[in-house]
Amino acid sequence: KKYRDLPYVNAMISQLVYDFGKTNANIRMEKFYKIAAEYEFMDEICHTLFNIKQKYYDLLRISSMVLITKKNLELAEEIKNIVKDEPDKTNSLYNLNNAKVMLIEKEKEFVNAKYDLSNAMYLDNKIDYKINYTPTFIINEDITSNLKDTQQLALPFDAIKAIDIAYENSPDLKVIINTKNAMQEALKYAKKSYLPSIALNAGYGYNRTYDTKNSNILLNADISTDINVKEIKHSIELANAQLNIAENEITLFKKNLYFEVQRALNNVEKTSKELQYSKDALKISDKTYNLVKDYYKTNVTDYTELQQAREDYTNSYIKYINSMYEYNLALIQTETALHLQIVDIQH
Repeated sequence: KKYRDLPYVNAMISQLVYDFGKTNANIRMEKFYKIAAEYEFMDEICHTLFNIKQKYYDLLRISSMVLITKKNLELAEEIKNIVKDEPDKTNSLYNLNNAKVMLIEKEKEFVNAKYDLSNAMYLDNKIDYKINYTPTFIINEDITSNLKDTQQLALPFDAIKAIDIAYENSPDLKVIINTKNAMQEALKYAKKSYLPSIALNAGYGYNRTYDTKNSNILLNADISTDINVKEIKHSIELANAQLNIAENEITLFKKNLYFEVQRALNNVEKTSKELQYSKDALKISDKTYNLVKDYYKTNVTDYTELQQAREDYTNSYIKYINSMYEYNLALIQTETALHLQIVDIQH
């Protein structure tokens, strides 16, 4: 009596052999999308760094404003102490109070600017730190007319080379180019949807009874296709349209980047000249104030001219500080356009 079943084995394997490049096109498309995502991440890092630089120079600007408003307060007190008669004494006290208010405002702006820098660096507001002047932004702490030399850089490239650098370094451009490459693969995939897929099937069977045993091998290939002509035609048209859009985006982006670089370089040149002019004007206003002050003491000039000379000196210094800030901002904008470090503030 047969009291159990004997072994029976059957195994089948089906393997896609060739699909006329559809799988490869799909893989390459995903690869290009991944590369584009990596460049997008790099672009975010670059913008974070440039944002920190801008906030750093803004804090330098405000801290310098605090120094000049302190100097303005000293000058207002100096004038109050040398005025002789009314109503000049009352007026000098009024100007002194205005100078105190201006100082309070600038000190508040300094605190806010430091918050902005801390936020840009993702620091807790409780973390304290000091900032240092850079080669392109430096003033005397005692606010004297003997100005320290602010470095004005000679850019290590001309306008033509700058465009090449921008095209080579721009993560945004690389994102668009890789998106276009992905669209090309998508178009290839859509066109190859008309083609079938070839699969290879292999099998092995084994059967045994008490009286007999047998085995068999199965090997065959089949071609399969599932074609919706109308749907595939629509997919090809859509892929073509997306590819054209991507190519147009590259052309448009290069054009915009070209003008962005040109504007940045023009601003560097413009602000560099303005910085030198404001420095010269500050030296003149400082000499003028000291002369008018001496003349006032000898009754050659009046109180109104003395106060005007003080205001001119203060405004000239504010203009000089703002010019330094605008010059450095222009350098940062150039760095942003080229994705290239020009001024090293990390060290």
